[in-house]
Amino acid sequence: MNKYNIEELESKIVKCKNEKIENINIDKIDKLSDIKIDRKKKGNDRILDFISKITNPYIFNVNGRIVKIEFSNNGKKAEDCITNVLSKLYQ
Repeated sequence: MNKYNIEELESKIVKCKNEKIENINIDKIDKLSDIKIDRKKKGNDRILDFISKITNPYIFNVNGRIVKIEFSNNGKKAEDCITNVLSKLYQ
């Protein structure tokens, strides 16, 4: 049995994706340096863990600046892009 509520996480993704950066309060978003991901988890579990822990998986506080990540439609799945970002951040 999966410990994640997939419907809830999907809803969070849709809501967060559409947030405008100009409406973000920097004090209410996660500092990238504070985000801890279990490196022992594989692929999908690591992504689900990340999404469940973070306030907004698209917007972070990086050294006092608001950073929003977006993915282009270049033929890659969003899952692959997120995995790639996470693997580079936590090498």
